[in-house]
Amino acid sequence: MKMPAGLSNVTRSRINGRLLAQHLGKEVTILGEVSKVNPNGMSFEILTTDEQRLTVNMKHPLEEPVTGVIEVRGTAQGRTMLMCDSYIMFPAEITALFDKAQFNTAVTLINTIANPWAPS
Repeated sequence: MKMPAGLSNVTRSRINGRLLAQHLGKEVTILGEVSKVNPNGMSFEILTTDEQRLTVNMKHPLEEPVTGVIEVRGTAQGRTMLMCDSYIMFPAEITALFDKAQFNTAVTLINTIANPWAPS
C-alpha cells in the first residue's frame, strides 16, 4: 500500500524521555510540553510525560510558534536530543484533561511487552 504524501512507511517506537537513550539512531515518537524555544527557530525544549527535559533540533527553522502539548516524530540522537522530522501541536481544549501519568504508564507498558506484529 502506498503511503499518502508526507507520511513515512518507517516504523516508529512510541517512547518517553527515559527510553530515548535505548533508541539511538532509531525513528521514535515522543510526547511532551514545550518549555523553551530557541529564538533562531532551529530547536526547542520539551518536558516529556515522564518529566525528562529534551532538546528537539529542527532541520529547517520553525515557521510557527510552538507551544503546549506536542508530539514529535524524529530520530533519537542522544540521551536528551531528538532530530525532528515532523510534529503535531495539540490545542489546549484537547489537552486540558490529558493524564500524563496514565499516558506514561501506557508507553512504559508498550515498551515492556514484545510486539507480536513486528516483522521478524
